[in-house]
Amino acid sequence: MEEIIGKINDLFITNRQKYLLMNQEGKYSTFDKSKHKNVLPLMDSFIKKHLEGEATYGVFGGEHISKFLCFDIDVPDRDTARWIAYRTINTLVELGVSKEYIYPSTSGNKGYHIDLYFEQPVSNKLLHEFYIIVMETACFERTDERYAYKCEQGMVEMRPVANKLGVKLPLGKHFNTKNKKRCWYVDVDTLEEIRSKNYILDIEKMKNQILEDILESQKDLLEADEGISEVEDLVHNNYQSLEVYSRNVDESLTIEHIEQLWSEGLKEVGTRHNTLLKLAKYLRYQGLSKEECQQDLEEWMFEQDTRYYRTSIPDCVKDIAEIIEYVYKNEVALTITQKNIDVTHKEMEKILGFEKKNQKLLVYAMLVHSKRYALQNGVFYMTQKQMAEATGYDIRTIQRILPELEEQGAFEYISKNVMIKNRKGQFEKKKPNRYRLKIAIEETVEEATVKAYSVKCNSHIEYKESFNECVISLFEWKELKVKLPKRHYDELRRCKVS
Repeated sequence: MEEIIGKINDLFITNRQKYLLMNQEGKYSTFDKSKHKNVLPLMDSFIKKHLEGEATYGVFGGEHISKFLCFDIDVPDRDTARWIAYRTINTLVELGVSKEYIYPSTSGNKGYHIDLYFEQPVSNKLLHEFYIIVMETACFERTDERYAYKCEQGMVEMRPVANKLGVKLPLGKHFNTKNKKRCWYVDVDTLEEIRSKNYILDIEKMKNQILEDILESQKDLLEADEGISEVEDLVHNNYQSLEVYSRNVDESLTIEHIEQLWSEGLKEVGTRHNTLLKLAKYLRYQGLSKEECQQDLEEWMFEQDTRYYRTSIPDCVKDIAEIIEYVYKNEVALTITQKNIDVTHKEMEKILGFEKKNQKLLVYAMLVHSKRYALQNGVFYMTQKQMAEATGYDIRTIQRILPELEEQGAFEYISKNVMIKNRKGQFEKKKPNRYRLKIAIEETVEEATVKAYSVKCNSHIEYKESFNECVISLFEWKELKVKLPKRHYDELRRCKVS
């Protein structure tokens, strides 16, 4: 017990004059000897009570320095809390902190503490700068609070903050939880509890040079002229985030920009994890299954320049699996700036040249879908379910129309009926087909400007509604009377009147 107490002193205790105490009812009290002379300082006997579960103590940092930095993840949902912890750990690794120096623990409820311990005390100012860099890299959302960032369903807070904001010590009990749960350290890879107090004896402190190197490496990336030494003032006055982060992980990225990430790959150290997260969202957005997304991201990762990431390939594969599990389980949406989608007069002439209305509508839906989602080579995914929703036809009708359109040269299959098998080699499902349309025509700037329809719909479900509007906008009625069957022409007339 004495050895463990000594280790806690070594790792955590900078300030013995001020500390937190949680009593058996789960209520916190702050004790400050500098303000009340009859208050005892934080003594080893208190830490012993903490380890024995009789009381739970928390510590503050010094006024100017701290021996450690804690990322306090406060998220009520267990699965989301795990994801945020995992995301924070991977961000630290991407920035250059080895996992051997990252020590997560449960915070009692469903959150986590992620601690870094330093060989020599670090100034609170530098720790705050580092905290900001980690939060920005992880793409958490800034708040009005200087020491708190917003994440999915909760917050990630910096602790301790000098002698102002304290943090609970690990290995004690949280009396507000069922069965007064003990706050164990957890495995850095699996986040599984390590139910041994002696584990703390094996903790290694991080060399201060690692922190200094990370701060120095990020210094040149600041957009503001003041440099990283002025980060606290920048935060207070609408802190400008690092250029590399806004390029790679901004939630308003365009499809073109994501395609650029896909085609050009990693170009900056410290961006691998969040680039993979963005690409996973994009591939899900394109309709790929978890298995397809995993395969595509692994292939992409294997092609990256090793100068731009520090994580081993096996750990990258694990990271990809965790990202995909999170994105698909939680149906994480991709918020992007949509392309300006214009359908040209000549493209619609080709579409109206197909014999049946259902053929026209399906080709139109595929055209708009390709303009929104296709890669630069014109290849795009579109599931038959999406086609059915876009046209209002059932899937059997879609399956009947597609061969007719292929035969008439509307599109070509890039991949078709690709099977997905499980680990036992058994068939599970088919991969969505990939297409390239043959009807898109490049027009001169003058033609496209004068004779084009700007599609207003935001999803494939709305393509059907825009079809008639597009036809009416691009053609004179006398043209339509010649090009269309009477029934379709009369339908458009009624649409125009309404």
